[in-house]
Amino acid sequence: MSDKKVHVSFRMPEELRKELEQMARQHRMATGEDKRLSEQLVEAVETYVKHEKREA
Repeated sequence: MSDKKVHVSFRMPEELRKELEQMARQHRMATGEDKRLSEQLVEAVETYVKHEKREA
């Protein structure tokens, strides 16, 4: 994916946000690498897009 970043603002269910935050927290605990919610969200979207491309 491109290195250029753009700002995106949207609403998501609070439960989904909590799940993404938990995934980021688990990553930090497992690796010691600081991972923010936004980075976890970008990874989730990239995974979704790659999956959809394979299905098409």
